[in-house]
Amino acid sequence: MNRNYFDEMDLFYSRIGKFIGDRPEVISELDQKLAFFAPLEMPDKDKRMLVLDWFIFDSKSKVPKDNLLEVFLRETDLNEETRQLYTKFRYGKFSLFEVKAVKMGKGMLLIDLLDLQEHQVFDVSASKAVQKGQCGLFRMLPFEDYFILTGVFNDGFTYHCKKYA
Repeated sequence: MNRNYFDEMDLFYSRIGKFIGDRPEVISELDQKLAFFAPLEMPDKDKRMLVLDWFIFDSKSKVPKDNLLEVFLRETDLNEETRQLYTKFRYGKFSLFEVKAVKMGKGMLLIDLLDLQEHQVFDVSASKAVQKGQCGLFRMLPFEDYFILTGVFNDGFTYHCKKYA
């Protein structure tokens, strides 16, 4: 099946947002985690997206005592196809990447600077916001038979690797 990743990710964040919104104790914990990131010099909207992304995929919540994605998958009524797609998100990768090549409006080739693996990523939005030679902390998520990126894509969060090499 060929799903539109824009629509599917909007639906995913809408569903998990409602899931979080129905749990005041989780919202409180998320607010505490956001305060930790307050010193970051980036727009508040980007900061909130970064923290939400981290909270969903990486953090182990104190309240449900598990990773939020795991709890969401256990407790949310999803059709089997959607559950399989979201379950693959467990195998996402958060790392420091360098942009090796960009096909504007289509995707990019990234190299993970920690393990030197190359990854082909198909992401229209991100490919318009980055350029060859930039580095950034990105999360790749498996989506059907390719990868997409989540996170923040702006000049304040990506850096030209060549400056620091």
